[in-house]
Amino acid sequence: MTDKRTSTATTAKAGTAKGNISETPEPPGWAWPDVAGAQMNSVKTLNDISRVFVQTAQALASQQTAFMKANAEAMQNAASAYREADPSARLAQQSDLYRDIMERSVDHVSTVAETVSGCCCEAMDHVAEAAASSVEKATHHGSSEHASK
Repeated sequence: MTDKRTSTATTAKAGTAKGNISETPEPPGWAWPDVAGAQMNSVKTLNDISRVFVQTAQALASQQTAFMKANAEAMQNAASAYREADPSARLAQQSDLYRDIMERSVDHVSTVAETVSGCCCEAMDHVAEAAASSVEKATHHGSSEHASK
């Protein structure tokens, strides 16, 4: 008894060897240009996200530098004023300095949180756009295959 799969494969090989196949086979649904295009879109998305991260890191470094510089200047100004003041005046200046540093710290933390959340939202926007584009292409590609059949 002959296995049907074996006889079909043998017939297909014989037909190919004799040159009886006149049509070229249809490429698979994931043809090379689609795969390469998807890879290029992924690379572009990663590049965009990397750019967002680099810009955010630069912004955070700049904010941190400004924060530290402002605190250092405030402390230096307060320290130079302490030399001349009596103890009660020094205590009042230290309280003012502490309040100033705390307000600056709260503002700094708020700005950092806003910068980081903006970065995350922008990065996720890029990911969502890439995913939507991939789904749209896959849906369009799939619907055009079904329409042609």
